Amino acid sequence: MTRKQRLNIFECKHASADSTTLASSRRSMLLRLAVTGMLFQSGDLLLNRAHAEENPFSTKAPIRNQARDFRVFPKNRKELSRQDVVMQRRDFSCGAAALATVFKYYWREAVTEELFLTLIAGRLSIAELKERVQNGLTLSDLKRAAEAVKFSAVIGRLTIEKLADSKLPLIVGITVNDYDHFVVVRGVVGEYVYLADPIYGKQRVLINQFEKSWQENAILAVIKPGAQPMKTSPLFVTPYEASLGNLNNLVIRNQITGPMFP
Repeated sequence: MTRKQRLNIFECKHASADSTTLASSRRSMLLRLAVTGMLFQSGDLLLNRAHAEENPFSTKAPIRNQARDFRVFPKNRKELSRQDVVMQRRDFSCGAAALATVFKYYWREAVTEELFLTLIAGRLSIAELKERVQNGLTLSDLKRAAEAVKFSAVIGRLTIEKLADSKLPLIVGITVNDYDHFVVVRGVVGEYVYLADPIYGKQRVLINQFEKSWQENAILAVIKPGAQPMKTSPLFVTPYEASLGNLNNLVIRNQITGPMFP
């Protein structure tokens, strides 16, 4: 072996060693950065937690409860509207969320939107699944999902008068801006239909507006075998909600025609 060949071998080994050292150094640096990032994140979490414990009123203004305890915080309008409604987590899952709302807040069953999506998906072909993701679920899908957990489910058609007489919350399909959507009809009081909407929460719409969007007057009723209709439920329209609707009507009427009582 010539001296030149030995030098070439030495240089190759030296370059390989340098490259190994450099790679090891880079890995070490990345590891340190990752650990440092986690420490910073953990530190921030600890600081935030300590700050929250030290100053529990730093994020919301407190209000009193019946025990005159200040650790009760007011809810904003968005939080209140979403209370006792299962909100959809996917753009195609409004039907599963509406079904979960009826099960959870009327029949008091511990279910989730995910449970019903899983039950529905297990009964569909790949092509049908793709179609549902594209266009949403159907009332028949929801009916089969309810029956899969041993509930009775009935699809029918009602007039608005019969809808108002219903003692059960009913799932209906509506069209909103050319899109199909499922909501729960909580009740009809006065001139309004009160809804539990998986996107917006609790809403009310004028009866004539609801009738225009209601798809073919179709409804899905879900019934627990052997159970009587509930006497109380978070889904029922409260007297306070109904009074707000009446107050709005009175204000609008006064603005158009003048005060009813001078």
